[in-house]
Formats: sequence, structure tokens, C-alpha cells
Amino acid sequence: MTLAPGFMRRFVVFMAAALILSACSESRAGAPPAQSEPAAMGTSAQQAEWNALVAAAQKEGKLTLRAGSVQEFRANLPRIFKDKFNVELEYISSSPAEFGSQVDRERAAGLYNLDVVLTGAAGMYQSAYPNKWLDPIPPVLIHPDALDGSKWPEGKLWYADPEEQYIPRFGSQVSPSILINTDYVKEGEIKSWNDLLKPEYREKIATDDPAEGSTGHGISTVVYWKMGEDFFKRLYIDQKPRVVRDPRQLADLLIRGANPIVLGLRDEEIQQAIAEGFPIKTLLGIPDVPDMVTAGPDMIGLLNNAPHPNAAKLFVNWALTREGMEVLTKYGGGAAVRSDVDRSNVAPYQIPVPGREYLDRSDFNFSMYERLPLSARVKELLRNE
Repeated sequence: MTLAPGFMRRFVVFMAAALILSACSESRAGAPPAQSEPAAMGTSAQQAEWNALVAAAQKEGKLTLRAGSVQEFRANLPRIFKDKFNVELEYISSSPAEFGSQVDRERAAGLYNLDVVLTGAAGMYQSAYPNKWLDPIPPVLIHPDALDGSKWPEGKLWYADPEEQYIPRFGSQVSPSILINTDYVKEGEIKSWNDLLKPEYREKIATDDPAEGSTGHGISTVVYWKMGEDFFKRLYIDQKPRVVRDPRQLADLLIRGANPIVLGLRDEEIQQAIAEGFPIKTLLGIPDVPDMVTAGPDMIGLLNNAPHPNAAKLFVNWALTREGMEVLTKYGGGAAVRSDVDRSNVAPYQIPVPGREYLDRSDFNFSMYERLPLSARVKELLRNE
């Protein structure tokens, strides 16, 4: 199957982004110091406009944010935003699918409870964007640092939607598909995806749920797309992989060697296991299926009819500054696309390698016109087993 033309253009974007990220992943000794405040406002008029926005948000007193379930993010983001702006941040955690169904039910009942959403391609492309729940971002940006595209790939803010109006994307990182425990599977044993079909690996593979809107499903649809239906059935059905929906349980199976090959483990679990000294190895550069980059949860949307419009506008502006993006990516995970953001928390494997082609799993054209049509067939095959 050939790539959609729009998706091929995204390869060029990612080569530029990879070069920027690589150039900025130098030692911290040579990097600019972290800032406690966003960049200077520039003019007194801009400062006055910003001060007025902060005052209006404080008068509303609250921001309601929907984001993912990363515990460190949930624990730190409300505190940091409150300390910074004296505005309470109510953090609502849900999956992309839960976000879509929740907002759909609320709006059908005439309720508008959310101000801002931080989510990935599934939440944005399958719910927020097609249902027209989002307000355009450019009209609400007033902070000079949020407007400055010089630190972004291609010299401008990266919008994931076709109109370049609704979905700023501030993260892009390599998302490994295959992980192994080297106490049980030696490095070099798996040289291609076909090696996963070896008889000795039957019932030894575990995977994040390949049939739901998750990392596992993202991988399973790409495997189907690149390797075909026969291979897909041999891997996901005949090899009898263990399907696990809990990331912590999936990591535990890998660490203990109960399932020494894992597909689709969440980055925070990978990094914790490696930091604790377990013999976990990410397999990258494996032929047949290209390495993938993804936005993860690093897309931001401004809900229309927001109950706290000034607090929402304040959060969006702050999120796209250097300071805000450092907070979102440090605690939420992922590699920021701004070249001036501290990435000392980013694992080396997450940084794209210059010159290597990646499949952008969060690209709009790929998600909507390549992956989604295959998603239904993947779910059908797995449902019938």
C-alpha cells in the first residue's frame, strides 16, 4: 500500500524536526538556562494586555482541563498553574474514548463543562475536531513567546489539523513498538517482525490492547497496514499473545520474564523499568515495519463555549511558551518540538535520529485516511477470536 500524498509531505517535516531536536539535545552545560518566566512581553501594551488576561482569569477563578492519566502530571500541573497564576485547575483524567463519549453526552444535554483538552490523535481526530467542539487558537494568542514560531520546526507553530487553526501539536517522540527482557530474549534474536512468529515465542508475547484506542491498537493497525492480514493473524491470533490493558501490569510481565516480549508499553513504564536497572531493551530500526513517532498526548484544544474562557485563553498561551511547554512535557512525558525547551527528562531513544525516516502515527492524513479504515478490520478480526 502506498502512502497518502499528504503523509509523504509529513516525512519532510519530521526530518526537519529531527534535526532540530538532535541539535538541541546537546549537553545541558551548553544549553540556555531554564527560565522561571515566559519571554519578556516586549511592549507596555502587550504587558498590559497580558496583565488584563491574568486578572480576568483570576476573576473566573478556575480552569477545567481534561488530560491523560499520568500520575506525575496530575499531581504537579494543578499546583504549578495555581502557584503561577492563582487560578485553580480542575484536572479530569480520562482516555481519548472516554473524553469523546463524555463530551458528547454533556453537549447533548446542553452542558459545557470543559475548557481545555490535552490529548492525542484519537481524541482530537475522532472526537473534538470532527464534532466541531474546538475554537480556533490563533485569535486567542497574545503572549509574544507563544506567537514566536522561530523555535518551532519549519519556523512556525505546528498545527495538526488541515486548516492549521485548531490543534497545536507541541510534542513528537519516537514510540518503540517492541521491547524485550534480555535475560530471556537475547539482543539480536529478533532481526525482523517475522522473527516474532517463531514457535518458541508462542504465548511469550504480551501486548497493550490491540483492539482499542491505545498504543497497542496504534501498533496493530500499522502492522496490518505494512505486513498484511495473513501476518497479522499469525502474530495476533496464532501466537496467542497475552492482551493487557493495564500499563503497570504489562511492564510487570516484561520485567519478570513471564512475557519477555512486549508490544506497546507506555513510555513512563519503559523509563521507570530502565531506571530501576531491569534488563529492558527497546528494539528500534527493525525492518518490515518502520519506527514510529507520535504526538502522544501532546496536542492542545480550546473547547468552544468554555465555562471559563479567560482562564482557558490564559492556559493555552502559557502552554505554548517555553516555560509552559517545559512543564507539560516534563511531567506529562514526551519530547517538546520547541528547540529551546529543556529535554533533560527525555529518554535518548525518544529523540528522532537525523536522516532516519519515521512513520508519524499522529499525522492527520495518515490517521484519517490510512489507519482509520484499517482499524475497523483489525477490530473485526480480533473480535471474532
